Amino acid sequence: ATRIDGKVCVVRNQCAHLPVPLDGGKLADGAVVCPLHNSKFDMCTGANLDWTPGFAGVRAPAWSRRLIAMGREPQSLASYTVIENEDGVFVEL
Repeated sequence: ATRIDGKVCVVRNQCAHLPVPLDGGKLADGAVVCPLHNSKFDMCTGANLDWTPGFAGVRAPAWSRRLIAMGREPQSLASYTVIENEDGVFVEL
């Protein structure tokens, strides 16, 4: 979970490519980057913004993306509805 432009955004803490936690990934410009294979996801919608461009933070040649993806097609992260009110922040699971 993170706050972007005043809005709390929540996505599942697991990459859509492999079951790798995203909490070790970089968060910038409203997106999280998977620490394993560098896929990038929108933190508010879960949309995939870049699929398997590298490995462990290193950008790989474009031809290698299919190898890194291991045959998996780009997918989005699960995102969750957030309700904020005077009682607190609630996430619908």
